[in-house]
Amino acid sequence: MAPSDVYAARLAQERAIFAEQKQVHDLPEIFHYWSNTHLRPMMEAFGFSNPDQFYARYLAEAARRVDGPARFVSLGSGNCDTEVRVAALLRDMGLQDFVIECLDI
Repeated sequence: MAPSDVYAARLAQERAIFAEQKQVHDLPEIFHYWSNTHLRPMMEAFGFSNPDQFYARYLAEAARRVDGPARFVSLGSGNCDTEVRVAALLRDMGLQDFVIECLDI
C-alpha cells in the first residue's frame, strides 16, 4: 500500500470514529476520579485548578512578549472546545490582540 493510501485509510477511519459522536470528549467516570485525585492537586500546587488555566497563563505570558497580534496554533484541536474556553480566559485577562488557529483533520 502506498503511503498516501495508508494515510487516506487512517483518515477515513478517524472520521468514521467521530462521525456520529455528539460529545467527543466523553470520558469514563474513573478518569474524572483519577484526574481530580491525582492530577488536580499537582496542578493546584502551581496555581491552576484545570488545564485551561494553565494554557491561558502561559499563552498570555507569550502574548505580552510580542509586538502586535499574538498568534498561536493548536494541533489536533478537534472541535475547538478547549481553545474557545482558553480564548475567553485570555480576554478576561485583558488580552485583545491574539489569534488561536485550530488545526485538525
